[in-house]
Amino acid sequence: MDVADGSLFGQHALAYSILAYAGIVLHRRVQRFSITPQVLHVIPLLLLNDVIVLVIRMLTGADFPGYQYFAGSFVGGALWPALSILLKLPQRPKADPDHV
Repeated sequence: MDVADGSLFGQHALAYSILAYAGIVLHRRVQRFSITPQVLHVIPLLLLNDVIVLVIRMLTGADFPGYQYFAGSFVGGALWPALSILLKLPQRPKADPDHV
């Protein structure tokens, strides 16, 4: 990410590490929720990631890109229900062909 964006080396690694830690801490709780509360937990995590990257960029002298910078977090939250269903597909039991 950093090389492709031409940004400070390691800023995305730091943000993703913090995001992964927060995801690990919350994953058991979030799994037990229905979709709406899951989305309400995922959006702040994605916003936290964006804020960390933005703070590092601004500390190095970049200008504030505008509030549309945070739109990706809300799009990610809107896509979470579909992604959640996709991730749970391998865990579903297969239908027993002998039991009709």
